[in-house]
Amino acid sequence: MTIILTLLLAPAISQKKKASSERKTKAPLPAAVNPTTTKSPEAKTAVDKLKKTPAKKQKKEPVIVYNEDFVKGEELFVLNKPEEAIAYFEKSLQSDNIDPKVYVYLGVCYYQIEQYDKSLAVCVQGLAKEETDHKILAYNAGNSCYAMGNYMRADASYAIALREDENYSPAVLNRANAQLKLDHLGDAKENYIKYLEIEPETPQREKIEEIIRLLDAEIIRRAKEKPELVNAEFNIENEKMEIPDEPEKVLADEIPQEKKVDEKIPRELVRSVAPELPGEIKEKKPLERVDSEKIAEKKETPVIPELVGPDGEPPYIPPEQLMLAPVVIAKGSETKDTDNLSRNAEKLRLDDDMKRFEEEFRREREEARRAEEARIAAEAEESRRKAAEAERIAEEKRRKAAEEEERIAAQKRALEEERRNLEKARMDAEIEAQKRALEEQQRKMEESMKAFEENQKRIAEENRRKMEEEARLAEEKRKIEEERKAFAAEQQRVMEENRKKIEEEARIKAEEEVRKAEEEKAKKEAEEKAQKEAEAKEAARQEKISKWPSPKLTLDVKGGEKFTPDGDGRNDLVTFKPEVKYLEEPPESWSLEITDPKENLFRTISGSGNLPASIDWDGKSESGEVVVSRNVYKAKLTVVPSEKDRKRTGEMKVEVSEEIHTGLLLEVIVPGHEWKIVVQSIAFDPNAAGFKKVSKEQKLSNAQTLDEVADEIRELAKSGTEVNIIIEGYANNISGSEKEQKEELLPLSQKRAETIVNELIKRGIDPKLLTPKGLGGANPIASQEDQANWWKNRRVEFRINQ
Repeated sequence: MTIILTLLLAPAISQKKKASSERKTKAPLPAAVNPTTTKSPEAKTAVDKLKKTPAKKQKKEPVIVYNEDFVKGEELFVLNKPEEAIAYFEKSLQSDNIDPKVYVYLGVCYYQIEQYDKSLAVCVQGLAKEETDHKILAYNAGNSCYAMGNYMRADASYAIALREDENYSPAVLNRANAQLKLDHLGDAKENYIKYLEIEPETPQREKIEEIIRLLDAEIIRRAKEKPELVNAEFNIENEKMEIPDEPEKVLADEIPQEKKVDEKIPRELVRSVAPELPGEIKEKKPLERVDSEKIAEKKETPVIPELVGPDGEPPYIPPEQLMLAPVVIAKGSETKDTDNLSRNAEKLRLDDDMKRFEEEFRREREEARRAEEARIAAEAEESRRKAAEAERIAEEKRRKAAEEEERIAAQKRALEEERRNLEKARMDAEIEAQKRALEEQQRKMEESMKAFEENQKRIAEENRRKMEEEARLAEEKRKIEEERKAFAAEQQRVMEENRKKIEEEARIKAEEEVRKAEEEKAKKEAEEKAQKEAEAKEAARQEKISKWPSPKLTLDVKGGEKFTPDGDGRNDLVTFKPEVKYLEEPPESWSLEITDPKENLFRTISGSGNLPASIDWDGKSESGEVVVSRNVYKAKLTVVPSEKDRKRTGEMKVEVSEEIHTGLLLEVIVPGHEWKIVVQSIAFDPNAAGFKKVSKEQKLSNAQTLDEVADEIRELAKSGTEVNIIIEGYANNISGSEKEQKEELLPLSQKRAETIVNELIKRGIDPKLLTPKGLGGANPIASQEDQANWWKNRRVEFRINQ
């Protein structure tokens, strides 16, 4: 199948199980917010805003290439078969012409089957390419990291997406969720506020505002309970988490990349950690958690219910937010003790404390460097292990290939043995057949001998009967001689009687000749009288003809009201019954021309002499093309009178036209299982998918067409077998360009297909049976050069599978 860009329906990714497990193990915190909700137009609004908002970096136009494996994977992805699509996407990555979209598709497929590590690896690999969509890949990478519980890496991924587009609202919201997990309450609060500025109409606004209020209360509570950690100037400087200059390095940690890994250790992220009180030196401990025993005894942390869909399930990902797999965040873990402390704390002595903190920070940095070196060594060891594993797999493949060759050789030997057995069986059968033929020949010889003996007996018996017959004939000859003599005497008597009879007949004949002469004279007189009467009648006819009006031509059409030549035995023929009046002689010639709805010549039937009593038409053109559904064809009968009638009437030709209305043609693709209905007569608003601007007659025609389609679907569904209908919208690519196909025709045809689905649902068809599919200018009926038939490309096809 060629690349068909339809609306890709990103299937909902189930997160209920993960959310429930997190709720069991972690203490309550203000719940994070999902960027989309069920039946919400927010995603579409976000996409529209993203189109209007310029990106921070000017990207190159995506390179469109053709890759057969990618196309197959894309088809399976649209059909919600991620496991099958993965194999084709992985294979397409091995080819030279890689479609940049394959990294997004493959990452989403792995995410759908909950293989988040592989999803992350694919996204990182795509980020190393220049032609790919870095914003979407970074956003999906963040979702995969979030699903694996790596919130630091998720935050870095969302930062990459926001570097591409700082107003990309789903990344802003999910980054706030990740920062909430990391206990960066100030950063989370600012991102929640930024999300509301980008999406002021979000249906989750009240819940997000409630989270912001609770975060403010939590920050103030922490400031009051541990005022010794409050340093306004320090926390203002360190309130925001620092993002590395190259956040891709944080994202790609322990994930294979195509680019060479820079051995330089990335800078550590600056956490909002407040210094301890100066004075007594003690071992550094992690900051106390909010829900420590002392604080828990005094005050409970407020809990915000987790945002869910209307049916209690995690929010559904709408189709408009293509390949963006948002994360539903469960009730968060307990928070740490730092982040945006209130400015009303007492200012501490900073000189000695900052020196101690800087020393402590340098020590931690050295420990991080050593840990990074250990990690790099572990990666090298893991690479060696993977190389050994790859060698083992290659050896296993070679062994399997040898086994397969041995199996094929065994099959060949078995086939050769079977061939020899068949040859032996054939020879045995031939010998047996020859043996039966000899036995049959011997039996026939015995039967011939027996027949010969019986024939001899028969001949002897016939000779005996012949002698008896000769004796009988001699007796009869004697009797005949006696009869001959008697006959001669009788003949003499008859001759005398005949002579007398001849004389009598001569007399009668003479009398008859006299009578015939008299009758001939009377007949001649009668013929002269009849000729005079005929001449009088002809004169009267000519006088009548001179008073005739102009020649009158009529064409009666039978079967032209609902003509459906689809081979089902109903209304498959149209019968024309022509009649012409007021012509003295048969016409010189006649022709029946049938034109299509755009008045292009479709079929011609012609002849000379008298018009036939009837003309049958099977709905096909000269080239075998069949009429289209729900349209009007015109039949024009033209008669050229004889030269005598033309001179008499002055009419060079006589014409009459009639209309033929076609019904729905049900084309059988697979008998009993698959059918197709093609309709070119459904009228839409110009460059739109509605019926608001079409005429009343077109609206009525549209309604009648859709009623007939719904009736046909219900008729096919009476068998009880499940019926699936794909509604395919097509348009005409006037320019023949890929740009027109992608930017104009595909979205338009998809919307028109969805309009037809909605109309069928109004007519009682189960929406589960209907699937809209916009194909734009694909599969044209008329070529780019055949402008007269471009109207046939603008159509709706109903593919019915049972």
